[in-house]
Amino acid sequence: MENTRFYGMQNDFMFHAVLQNSPRILKHLVCTLMRLDEKEVTDVVLQNPIELGKSVSEKDCVLDIKALLNGTKVINIELQVHRQRFWPERSLLYWSRSYDSLERGQEYSDLKETCHIGILGFTLFPENPDFYAEYRIMNQRTQQCYTDKFCIRVLDLTQIEKADEATDQKLIKWARIFRARSEKELQELAGDEE
Repeated sequence: MENTRFYGMQNDFMFHAVLQNSPRILKHLVCTLMRLDEKEVTDVVLQNPIELGKSVSEKDCVLDIKALLNGTKVINIELQVHRQRFWPERSLLYWSRSYDSLERGQEYSDLKETCHIGILGFTLFPENPDFYAEYRIMNQRTQQCYTDKFCIRVLDLTQIEKADEATDQKLIKWARIFRARSEKELQELAGDEE
């Protein structure tokens, strides 16, 4: 029997290989993370395809997916499985680079809504653990949203048990797919899906 190593979705090569090479899977993940019905989405266009190595051991990838949703929203997905001390600052940098898309002569109104989504293998705020959180800029007193063009979301793969009954089951399933540690576990999660 051949001894093969399992590379799951937390491996940066597999993360990019799966999401870059399957527009259908990328669309499904984006719709799940953005809590959209797939019927609402006409297209998800990858904006930063990365040239992958020929194998897992030859990879030279940046853990970053930038996609344009229906031509109107920029979605930036970052997978980070190891604790990063300055993750909030890093995620703001990723968000701001994705948002800054104006060309000379364009109007500020042409800026697209931009959402950065961190899929994390650690709890960002241990004092307030949350399975899936959304952050926006708003007035602390009135809760008035400053702009609808800013959004940061965090999917904490270590907090699946914090998901409540109202949580989208597809989101829980995606979190389990990212946490899968064997091909058998991945196949059980996929069921009869491709």
